[in-house]
Amino acid sequence: MVFKISATYCACYSMSFSLFAVHFVYRYFTACKPENLRLFRGLKFFSWLLGALFAAVSWGMATFLLFPETDRTKRSLIHVLKESYDLDPLWIGNVPYSYRRTDENGIEHPDIPNILGILQHGVIMALSFSTVFYCGMQTHKKIKSHKGVSDRTRELQNQLFNALVLQTIIPTILMYIPTTTIIVLPFLGINVGSYSNITTVTVQMYPAFDPLVLLFLIKDIREAFFKTVCLGRDTKRKACTPTMLSFKLKHVMI
Repeated sequence: MVFKISATYCACYSMSFSLFAVHFVYRYFTACKPENLRLFRGLKFFSWLLGALFAAVSWGMATFLLFPETDRTKRSLIHVLKESYDLDPLWIGNVPYSYRRTDENGIEHPDIPNILGILQHGVIMALSFSTVFYCGMQTHKKIKSHKGVSDRTRELQNQLFNALVLQTIIPTILMYIPTTTIIVLPFLGINVGSYSNITTVTVQMYPAFDPLVLLFLIKDIREAFFKTVCLGRDTKRKACTPTMLSFKLKHVMI
């Protein structure tokens, strides 16, 4: 039962990568191919959610079927729990990433099920990251290609560009790099132990950091936010309403 919960958690973990890629596809369509936004309207929107759900379910199933616990991985888990947490292993679920297994003669062999599962995880992460990278680069080119615009529009374009760069760097540092590290280190024979929990923390931090980028880098959003927080004080200061801001962003993107 505990292992089933761990596999379910891994499926939800994968969902974050899939939805992040969908987020960047939507941005790409908004900036570069607005006619394709119809693919996000009506019932078509649910096809994107189903695609992300499929990736999550496949990750979870691979975790459940291809990462069985062995005597070797059980000994490693007990060692980590004893040294770091002093917990009962019967109450702890884990997903043992291992590239090798040891037979009864003490000879190591490739652990084929584990390797297949890790490759499946790697493919999902690679597809997600390549989608984010491609869409981010194309959106950046589109934003920078606007010429002959007013200083106000150019300022907003620069703000959007800086926000896009940060919103690409932050998940790379908080999501892709920690997860890739956890996958690669067992191949090198390195047992990270309790440090693997870093990925749990960093992935949960991303949704909190992402909106802060827009809040602090986009001047109109920042002014509207602080005006709302201050309950309308300093009314002489100009702040965009949501409708005005939506019009400006649409004008710049298209």
